[in-house]
Parts: sequence; C-alpha cells; structure tokens
Amino acid sequence: MEIRLLSRASELKRTLQFNEKVSSDIVKFEEEKEKIKQQLQHCRRVLESTNLFTDQIGGALGTQAKDFLNTSESLIQKYYRYLNPLPSNNVIKFEGENGELNILIPLQNESMFSNVKHTLSSGQLNVLAIAIFLAINESQQLSKLDFVAIDDPIQNMDDVNRFAICDVLGKLSKQLILSTHDMDFVKLFIKKNEHIKSDIQLYILESPQLKSGKIKRMDFVNEA
Repeated sequence: MEIRLLSRASELKRTLQFNEKVSSDIVKFEEEKEKIKQQLQHCRRVLESTNLFTDQIGGALGTQAKDFLNTSESLIQKYYRYLNPLPSNNVIKFEGENGELNILIPLQNESMFSNVKHTLSSGQLNVLAIAIFLAINESQQLSKLDFVAIDDPIQNMDDVNRFAICDVLGKLSKQLILSTHDMDFVKLFIKKNEHIKSDIQLYILESPQLKSGKIKRMDFVNEA
C-alpha cells in the first residue's frame, strides 16, 4: 500500500513539474507572441510609410519625366522635329492619365490636343515611332551594342519624311544596319550621304533565308 502511495506521489510530482514547465513555456510563448505582434505593427507602419514615400517619389518622378518629355530639349522631341520638319505638325505632348502615358498632338488652333492614334496617319505614326526608338537607343545604358538596326523604316512616309530620315540616319554616331525593299530609298539615302559614301556597304539578299551564295555585295558607286 505504501509503495503504491509513494509511486502515486512520485507520478503526481512529475505531473506537477511538467505542468509548471508547460505553464512557464506558455508564459514565454505569450511574451514572444507580444514581441512579434509589436514588431509586426512596427513593420506595418514602416511599410505604410515606405509605400507613401514611394508613391510620392513615383508621382514626382512621373511628373518630372512628363515635364522633361514635353521640353524642346527632349531627345524624342528633337528627333520628331528632325524627322517631321513641317512647323505645323512637329510638336507632340505627353500626358499621364490613369497610369498610362498618352501622346497628343495639337490641332490647328493649337489650343486643343488630340491623341496621336486618332489623328496621325500610319506614315506619321511611323515617324513618331522611329523618333521614340532613336531617342531610346541613344539614351539607354543597359546595352553596350554600338549599332542601330532598323527594318524598312519608310513605310507609308511622305517624301518630306523620307528626305528627313536620310539625314537623321546618316548622322547617327552608331553603326547603322538598315534593311528595305525600296531601292529608290537606298539610292536616295546614298545620294544624301555622299560625304560618308565610302563607309556604306550595300548587300542584296536574293533569298528570304540566309544561304551561301544568296547574299551579294552590290557596287553602287556608279548607280547612286
């Protein structure tokens, strides 16, 4: 009987010790939980402040970028003026709305603007696209490629734009790789860039696939 009582007492003691340890662990857990809760609240406040700061900076940078794009010193504006020299139609305006950047062009009275996609012809849109492309190519620093590659840039262009693009492309500081189906444009380009004629190489592709013997260098000295 005494042995049973001693065994029971020993078991109760172990149970009490275990319960005390569990209670102690629970207290520590609650303390850690409270610390984590406070840290989480702090992180949320920091995140809110960071998001607010980011929105403010993003808005400021967006406004500054838009303002810069609308200045006459913007590369896009410069290239657009070069490629579209008619004074009545060589200004574009950038406006941000609902997270999108819209490109506008002044109407005849210059007090109202219209979205270029509703106003410009396909040829004029091509001029604008090339102006943006050349500006990005000149200003970007992500790539070290020292050439510009353009495929058939004169589609649907007026004569004045064709003449202008010959001048612009001929003055690029990078190597130009130009492909076109229009031999008249090739001759015009060579004629307007006589001063760099020795640097121009002309190749004729006689097949849609790059095959040996189907790429021939053309001597244009006597033709252009």
